[in-house]
Amino acid sequence: MVQSHNKRNFPLPNGVHGTCIYHRHFGNCQLGTKLCLYVKSSFKMSSRQLSCNCCIKLCNLLKEQKSLSQDGLSIVKNICEVKKLELANEEQDEKIFETLMSNLRNLTSKLLDIISELDDIVGKMNKITKKLKAIHDLSGVQSSECNDMDEDLVRLMSKFSEASQEIEQMYKADMKIKSGVAKEICILKFETQLTFFELCWEYEPKINKEKIFSLLAPIIFELKLQSTCLHLI
Repeated sequence: MVQSHNKRNFPLPNGVHGTCIYHRHFGNCQLGTKLCLYVKSSFKMSSRQLSCNCCIKLCNLLKEQKSLSQDGLSIVKNICEVKKLELANEEQDEKIFETLMSNLRNLTSKLLDIISELDDIVGKMNKITKKLKAIHDLSGVQSSECNDMDEDLVRLMSKFSEASQEIEQMYKADMKIKSGVAKEICILKFETQLTFFELCWEYEPKINKEKIFSLLAPIIFELKLQSTCLHLI
């Protein structure tokens, strides 16, 4: 039990108000103030560190996705070349046909492996989005409990959470296109279709790279991660 003499009012630091759970429990006393300041400071540091970790992970995932997508494009181009040979020589002998089919099977298997890895990346993006939303929600709770909670941090959490969600949605939409390419490219019957599929993979119409940069760059600067992250996006 808190002794009554501990509940004497003490002058509070500027900006700290006796309305948080610690002041309500202990009164506007030194202990309540210290607890409020400690929790606020600890939450601010841990939230910022978690945000830094999420930002670094997200930027690394973007770089990894770009590399895998380029590997996949090389495979798609090779598949298109084999398919064009097949379409141009519909009456080739059986040995040539078997060779082409064998090449297509091998290339398709490699492309599906790429798809699996790209899907894993989108899954990791989703985990980051959920983590950022949880941090943002908690920062809102802490802000309502401790009136001196850093408003800039709460604002940053909100902005980062929304940015991560928007980026994740872009890559989810891109995955649908790439999965469709991988599943259907080997059964196409016209060169124009092959060209269209290749262009869809190469130019990633659902991913707006400029928008991603505009979403992440301000966050990277606020977290002071320029040297770590800017070259990744």
